[in-house]
Amino acid sequence: MALYIGERWDRGGVTAESDRSRWEKQTSKRNYDAATMPTERRTGTGVLRFTVLAVAGTIFGIVGLVLGIAKEPAVKLAATVLTWSGGVLLGLVLLLVIRAAYRDAVAWLRDYFPSARRRGEIAEAAASLGLREGDAVDLDFAFGADVGRIDSIFTGAWRGHQVEIFDCRRRLRTMGDDAVEQWSCVILPTDASATLRISRMTAGSRLKRVVGRGGVPTGDEAFDRAFRVEADADMTAEAVSVIDDRVRSRIMEDSPHGRVAIELRNHRLLYCVARLPIDERAGLLEIAMRLRDAIPVR
Repeated sequence: MALYIGERWDRGGVTAESDRSRWEKQTSKRNYDAATMPTERRTGTGVLRFTVLAVAGTIFGIVGLVLGIAKEPAVKLAATVLTWSGGVLLGLVLLLVIRAAYRDAVAWLRDYFPSARRRGEIAEAAASLGLREGDAVDLDFAFGADVGRIDSIFTGAWRGHQVEIFDCRRRLRTMGDDAVEQWSCVILPTDASATLRISRMTAGSRLKRVVGRGGVPTGDEAFDRAFRVEADADMTAEAVSVIDDRVRSRIMEDSPHGRVAIELRNHRLLYCVARLPIDERAGLLEIAMRLRDAIPVR
């Protein structure tokens, strides 16, 4: 069992309905923007852009330096252009690194040293949901194995069910020890006894599928293209039976653009998405609750 200690805040109040309405509007706009924005701005392309610029800049610089040895004026001109182009590209790489470091530093400082305004925002969001402050989260899920920090914990009864909602930082095993992702998560009770994991397909998971480690197929081609289902070898049949048409439809329709992690374990449902602003938690609770209600009892 993994137990995480969180932070405590005072709280004021706004209406849950206003938060829900605002979340739905913002989510719709975010999904629209994700569908229409240029490819280089979509989730997961930042690393690719960085790599392309770094490789191209290095190649241009090396070729330019090599050609600079030649005495022909035309070749020297080409060498100069290539060298300067490589320098410009590497300069852009440096700017990307500085920008990423700045954003990470701001996020770290905001989480570890919250301002009075930040505490007020958290207080409003908690009160709007009718939840109380939480000190710890029982994150007894596979997802929790790589979680390093949990904060902004709310807990209590929401629509008759005991809920926990929190933000967390999770290490990326494929990106090195220092790389982290920020998530917002909900834990709800469920009557289903199955143990399984669902995540959005990535380049890495597609590669695993090619080599025969692509998870459990559900038979729904559209769903299997978008999501990866994992279960223990002796639980695959049960996992497929739990993810029926209604559950697959709910996940496809409700899951926001970007990262999604869903787990069932010990009669509990974990639903995580890329970190959300604190005032959008009501919407996250809504979609997690709709999924919970769709899961059949097995």
